[in-house]
Amino acid sequence: PPAAAAAADAASGASESCLFIEPMQWMAGSITGVIAGKLHCPKCSARLGSFNWSGISNPAGAWVTPAFQLHHSKIDTVLPKPLDAIANVRRPLLPPGVAGGPARAG
Repeated sequence: PPAAAAAADAASGASESCLFIEPMQWMAGSITGVIAGKLHCPKCSARLGSFNWSGISNPAGAWVTPAFQLHHSKIDTVLPKPLDAIANVRRPLLPPGVAGGPARAG
């Protein structure tokens, strides 16, 4: 799968100018009924990358099938916050039986 190929690229230290991802809901209008094409931002229509159901070669030379490729220069990267930054976040208390709350004694 494309996610495995992306992980392999990262592990090998390949210089990445692109990111291989799984198909996403916002792509449905562009990727349905065609073999290959361009991926555009659903809000501003800027070109973000390309896709090919038959596959595309990644920067390390491995074949990724199907391929949904976004170019790093065209997307914003948001880094996750470190776990210690959210460690002291208080969560609301939920009553028993509510999803995420304590289990009911049965």
